[in-house]
Amino acid sequence: MGRPGASRSSSSAVGQPPNDLLDRRDELINQLAERVAVRTVTQDDGSLSVFIGNGQNLVTGFRSDAITAVPSVYDPSRYEIGYTV
Repeated sequence: MGRPGASRSSSSAVGQPPNDLLDRRDELINQLAERVAVRTVTQDDGSLSVFIGNGQNLVTGFRSDAITAVPSVYDPSRYEIGYTV
């Protein structure tokens, strides 16, 4: 999701409409929303910040964080979201 947004800025800078990139970004967000709670915030520069769950950042502006599903330490039959460092 972070990459389509970054490409959007460069496309806008050269005068090309970034509609395909924006559609792809929206499609990825909708797919994610089928699995977890998602909240988005449009920034002043047109970038989109994406938060999941209880407000964990996934994309902030043009910076994205990698996440993974990991077994819960309290209940190994359940999974939690973990950040990849």
